[in-house]
Amino acid sequence: MFLKDLEQPPLLTNRLLIFRVGTRLCGLPLEYVVETMRPMALEMFPGLPSYVMGISIIRGKAVPVLCVACLLVDEQQDPERFISIIIGERMAALAVGEVLGIRSVGVDASSELPPLLGELGSEVLAGLGKLDSELVAILQTGSLIPDSLWEKIEVAP
Repeated sequence: MFLKDLEQPPLLTNRLLIFRVGTRLCGLPLEYVVETMRPMALEMFPGLPSYVMGISIIRGKAVPVLCVACLLVDEQQDPERFISIIIGERMAALAVGEVLGIRSVGVDASSELPPLLGELGSEVLAGLGKLDSELVAILQTGSLIPDSLWEKIEVAP
């Protein structure tokens, strides 16, 4: 769901977990966040997309770890933190930079994502917001891992 589709006043305030990916400010809606943690050990498996750093054991479960920098800026970065998230009935982790905390972010629900974002807008971003004078890329968790990738991950040895 795009924030522009909500029937709300033009400026919504959402409470998000705010973090950095490089110099970019990003946010996740709190309902998808399980916890933040130091980066965990990773097992690499062949055939996974470049944005999947590997599989890690978190809370006793094998979960895919996604490199948010690979998704947003197309470059690998060493993570400072992992954020475990819920995607449907499954769990995944996002490798990110500094976690800044929970903040209220203004989101312009009447505007569409800029066309220059191309496919990134529909696959990765739920919307854009602003925090003080910075743009916040609000991640859309539901489509970060397509079903075909879940199938590969779930049968990985």
